Amino acid sequence: MAQTQMALDSLDFDATVALATKVAPHVDILEIGTPCIKHNGIELLKTLRAKFPNNKILVDLKTMDAEVLLISVLSKV
Repeated sequence: MAQTQMALDSLDFDATVALATKVAPHVDILEIGTPCIKHNGIELLKTLRAKFPNNKILVDLKTMDAEVLLISVLSKV
């Protein structure tokens, strides 16, 4: 049976949680995109897991995805 998945790619923590709130009842899997998880950290995963216990959560941790954005973010640290 096919499952539906929604990618959460915003760097804004609250916007990501708001989008997840809207789509969670309609999808099986919430995917936290690479830039999103690297920017927001494990707290985002903890928040989504607590709010959406019935959804699977996939954390995409590719290192070479969106490299220009990641370099931009990391250069500000």
